[in-house]
Amino acid sequence: MKNEKIYDGITGIREDIIERAVKYDFENAAAKNKKEKKVTHRAQWMKWVACAASICLVVGTGMFVLQNIGGKSGDGTAAEGNSGASGTVFMSYAGPILPMTSISDTTGITVERNIDFDFLPYQRVQKGEVNCYGEITSYTQFMSESIVTDQYILSNSTDKDISMTAVYGFAGSFYDKNRYIPKIKVDGESVESTLYSGRYSGSFQSVFGSRTEENDRSNLLELTQWESYEALLSDGAYLADALAEYPKVDQQVVVYRLSELAYTGTDADATNPTMNLSFYMDPEKTTIMSWGSTGGKNDPESGNYHRHYDIPTKDWEIERAEDGYLLVLGEDIRDLTMQGYKAGIYEAGKELNNVTANLERYEATLGEVLWEILIENRDKYEDGLDESEKKIICQISDEMLFGSIAELLYDYGVLSDDVAERYDFGMLEDMRNETYHMDRVMYVCFDVVVPAGGSVAVDATMSKDGSFDFYGEGVTREGYDMMTDVGSTFAFTNQSASISNTEHIRIVGQNFGFDLENGITKVELDRSVPHYYLEVEQAEEQE
Repeated sequence: MKNEKIYDGITGIREDIIERAVKYDFENAAAKNKKEKKVTHRAQWMKWVACAASICLVVGTGMFVLQNIGGKSGDGTAAEGNSGASGTVFMSYAGPILPMTSISDTTGITVERNIDFDFLPYQRVQKGEVNCYGEITSYTQFMSESIVTDQYILSNSTDKDISMTAVYGFAGSFYDKNRYIPKIKVDGESVESTLYSGRYSGSFQSVFGSRTEENDRSNLLELTQWESYEALLSDGAYLADALAEYPKVDQQVVVYRLSELAYTGTDADATNPTMNLSFYMDPEKTTIMSWGSTGGKNDPESGNYHRHYDIPTKDWEIERAEDGYLLVLGEDIRDLTMQGYKAGIYEAGKELNNVTANLERYEATLGEVLWEILIENRDKYEDGLDESEKKIICQISDEMLFGSIAELLYDYGVLSDDVAERYDFGMLEDMRNETYHMDRVMYVCFDVVVPAGGSVAVDATMSKDGSFDFYGEGVTREGYDMMTDVGSTFAFTNQSASISNTEHIRIVGQNFGFDLENGITKVELDRSVPHYYLEVEQAEEQE
C-alpha cells in the first residue's frame, strides 16, 4: 500500500483489480444471471482505480451454527400484525443486508446462499436507575442486535480453477456503523480483505421537511426504505464509483491563518470575546472556506463579508485552542481588517480592545492545507471519543477520510457547480463532521479461488442493529431485512434463511415464513422476491 497523500493524486494499489474491472461488463453479467429482470439504465463507468484509501483487515470470528429445520418462505406479502407488504417504514432505518458480488468474470460459477439471524445478543443486559428531574426511575437496557452470518457456497462447473475478487457490501457510516464491518472467512479460514467506501447514499430536503414545496437542500434525507437501496445499487454504478480514485484537490489557494488569539483586558462585560475578520470579495470570482470560524455574515450584493473566531479565555479553552483559517480560491479578498467584539456579537457598540492575534498570509494547494487542518489534527477531534469509539474510527484510514471529504466538497460543497444550501457558508467543520456520520454503502474486497469441479464456502459475519422508531406504538419493534440479488453478478441457484437463539424474541412481522411455535427456523427463499424482512420484539415484558 502506498502512503502518498491524496491531494497529490492517488496511485492504484491493486493492478489486478484494475485490469479485471476495466475489462469486465457488470451490466451484461447481471443481465445474464438474472434473465427475468431487465436492466434499464447503463452505468456510466468512471475510471477504475483501487485507491490508497484502502484498509487491509485480517479478520475472523467464531462460526455460527445454522439450523436445519426446514420450511417454505412467504411470497412477499405481509405477515399478520405488520403494516404492509414491505414491512414497517422505520424512523431510523439500519439498511438491508446486501448480497455478495464480484468484479471478476463469474462464468462457470453457481452460488447457493444461506443467511442466518442469530439473536443471542438480543436479551436483557443491564438494569439500573436514573435520576430524571428529581424522580428516580428504573430501567432495563437491551442489546437489540443480531449476529448475521451470510454464507455462500461457490461451485465451479469448469475444468479449470477460477480466481476472482469478491465484493461484500454493507450499509454503514464511518462513525457508528463502521463497527459492523463484515468479517470474512473462506472455507473457515480468515482472509485479508480491503475496505472501500461509497459516497453519501442519501439526499437532501428542505428545512421545512419533505412535505413542502420548498426545494432547498438544508437538511439531510437519508435512505429510509429498501427500494432506495435497490435504486442506488441495481446498475452497479455506485460500486464502480466506490472503487474509483478520489478526486484531486490541487487548486491553488490563498491562506489566512489566525493564531495566538488572546484577550488581555479586564472588562467584566467581555464575555465570549470574538475576533472578527471583515473583507471585500466578488462572489463571482472568489470562493471562501473557513476553519475554526463560529459564524459570520455574507452580503453578496455589496461584497462585504465577515467571519468571526472565538477567543479562548478559560484554561481548558486555551489548552485546546486551534488556529483559525480562511481559505480563498480564485481572486484574493481585499480590504481585510480585524476587530475584537464582546459576547460573540459583530455590531457597532460591541467593539472590544485588548484583543491580540497573529494573522499570516501565504499560498498553498488546497489539498496541502486541508490535509494539515483535517487530517494532521484528526486526533484532537477524536479525543472526545471513548476507547471503543476510537477503535472504530481508527479503522478508517487518513486517506479514506480525506478522500471522502473531498468527494463531499465536490458533490455538494463549495467545489460543486451546484452548492447545497447546507454547505454554502463554506465551513470545513461541516465537511469533516458529516463525512464521519453520513450513511453510505461500504465494501470489503477479497480474493477467492474456486477449484475446478469443486466449491468453496464464503462466510460474511457481522453485527447488525435493528431498524427502530423513536416514538409511537411501534417503539418495541425492531426490523432486520435483506436483499436477494440487487447489484450482484452471481448466478444464484438457491437462497435460504435461518434464525437461531430465538428464546429472547417473538416475531411480530415478517415475510420469511419462520414459525417458531412449530419449529420452522429455516426456510427456502423465492428469488423473485427482491426483499425479505423480519420484525421482532423482546419476548419478556419490558420495563
